[in-house]
Amino acid sequence: MDPQWRVEKRYHGSHDPCPPKPRAYIVPPNQYVTFQPQGIKQWSPREAIRHGVLWPELFSPYAPMDKEVRS
Repeated sequence: MDPQWRVEKRYHGSHDPCPPKPRAYIVPPNQYVTFQPQGIKQWSPREAIRHGVLWPELFSPYAPMDKEVRS
């Protein structure tokens, strides 16, 4: 699984009739960057427009999960 994806494991009590389905969500890389570091690699303007961000370290492609998450 992509390191940007997280899976939330929900509590399953002993008296619950059905086990809960885990929920998957993505954590964008900009959540971990508190300031813009100096000398960070940049894409060319054309690539930056195509990716939607100037810095490759902050790129997070949108790819919905097609498969059901299994714990």
